Amino acid sequence: MKTTLSVCASIVLMGASLPALAEDENVETQHFEGWTIGLDLGVSDGGDFYSGLNLGYRWQQNNGLVYGLELIGGDYSTDDNRFGGLVVPEVDGVYSLNGFLGYAFGPSRKSLIYTTLGYAEAEFEIEGPGIDIAGPGLEFGFKEGGLRIGLGYERILSKSLSLRLQAAYEDYNSGFDPVVFTGGLAYRF
Repeated sequence: MKTTLSVCASIVLMGASLPALAEDENVETQHFEGWTIGLDLGVSDGGDFYSGLNLGYRWQQNNGLVYGLELIGGDYSTDDNRFGGLVVPEVDGVYSLNGFLGYAFGPSRKSLIYTTLGYAEAEFEIEGPGIDIAGPGLEFGFKEGGLRIGLGYERILSKSLSLRLQAAYEDYNSGFDPVVFTGGLAYRF
């Protein structure tokens, strides 16, 4: 009788713990959910060096679907002539707000392929002797908005750190339309 009660109690306790085990299993495979902040370094197809920061929030479904929003702020080391020899524009900063959609896969879903789509804005500063109206040292700036499309891969390195690789195309009306290839680290908190 005592053995039967012990076995029944064990079965009930095991059955009661199954939902908790299932929840723990989901948490272990949802590596990409939550707030992220990261640093990206790279180069554009024009040879310009890129550095940037990103901040975002992602949700991850049990089926591996990952979606969210991401803010990016960066800078290119541009200093080339894009306006027909008259002036030398320099990109002072690039900012974008992107939607994020991806799929986590592999053992424990620690790999992620994703795409981004959003609005980007670049700040340009123009200076140079090619503008003779106000004399040497003339400076002025302008902003251009455009589309930003990206494709990437992310891999979990530890509980809160991952490696990101991305290629993104930015299209501005000013003739500045780089494809930038970046690698970086993202921290989840």
